Amino acid sequence: MNTPYEEQFLIRFSEGNRHAKLKLKAFFDYAQQVAAHHAEILGVGVQTLRPKNQVWLLSRIKFQFEDFPEIEQTVRVQTYPAGFDRLFAIREYRFLTQDGDALAKATSNWLLVDTEKQRILSAKRECESIMPKLVNPEIAFPLLDKLPHTIESTTLSDQYKIRDTMVDINNHLNNAEYAAIVQNCIGVGKYPRTLQLNYQNAVPENETLNVQAKVDGQGFHVVGTFEDKQAFQATGTFIA
Repeated sequence: MNTPYEEQFLIRFSEGNRHAKLKLKAFFDYAQQVAAHHAEILGVGVQTLRPKNQVWLLSRIKFQFEDFPEIEQTVRVQTYPAGFDRLFAIREYRFLTQDGDALAKATSNWLLVDTEKQRILSAKRECESIMPKLVNPEIAFPLLDKLPHTIESTTLSDQYKIRDTMVDINNHLNNAEYAAIVQNCIGVGKYPRTLQLNYQNAVPENETLNVQAKVDGQGFHVVGTFEDKQAFQATGTFIA
């Protein structure tokens, strides 16, 4: 089985920036939705996992962007599971125009967590038998590494109070909200060519997220912390 699951999205005005281009956050929102729907179809979604006190947590994701579509255009989003790497389950994404032109591609690494025992499970052991058997699946980024924990010199510092509207069904900052924070650090009118975002510690409601960033002509590096924990790291390059 090599057929990806696909959904289509008509870009709403709220999903476009001041230049009518699709926001980074919307790319992540679309990816999150198709992954959730496909997981349900495969029998590894929320409805199946919740009674077992299990949940998928996005750990790492890397995008390569070719173009940013505009409001009222249609985006086709394809996804498929692409095997396992250590404790990670790999999920791929392809973003296309309605005519099939490439907009972006992404690889994501997910962890399967036992919420009652607060421990990471082997996604391969738990799910391999019910996942579709893919033949040589295309993986955009076969290895998603750890990212630097610190920034040598910062060009921006900011704080974000985590409010109810930013929290998801897992009771922590939704993964798409991190993309919005990265976009704010990048600045107006700048678009990434690549973006890797690593999630490290879930940020609960009412927490204050401290963000530091270094942005220059070569790219960007963003780190978020709260209390004595590191919440996320992001790094990337810009479209020339």
